[in-house]
Amino acid sequence: MAIVLEYVGYLKHFQILGLFFDIIGAYYLAQSFITKKLEDVVCESFGDENEKYPGGLSDNLGQSLYQQSIEARTGFIILSIGFIFQGVGTLHSSWEIWRFGGTGFIILILATVSIVHGRLFGRDRISKKILNKMEKMSK
Repeated sequence: MAIVLEYVGYLKHFQILGLFFDIIGAYYLAQSFITKKLEDVVCESFGDENEKYPGGLSDNLGQSLYQQSIEARTGFIILSIGFIFQGVGTLHSSWEIWRFGGTGFIILILATVSIVHGRLFGRDRISKKILNKMEKMSK
């Protein structure tokens, strides 16, 4: 979609690029709820296991809440970038982004988010963080 918008010439405007980032940011804010399946809700609520949530009740709930907080922060950052682009576009309407710069920036942001989310949502990483926190709280 970004390539089509770039070809037509819309992504050379900061306001349009900002709107595009706002849509992406809103998706990341709501991603935990949009992509949640009934099996995931059951696993979080009653402690069953599936491939996404292999732990018991407290492990699954902790993992889900941690993922939601990371996705919300990511969405907020991307949404903020979109608002900044819209503000720049409003204040400086004559400014334009170089050809294919908008598409490149969108691809860069999405690739970065994909890599960071892959690292942050590793099951071992989340389980270790939860266990460390539980140990600190029990002392």
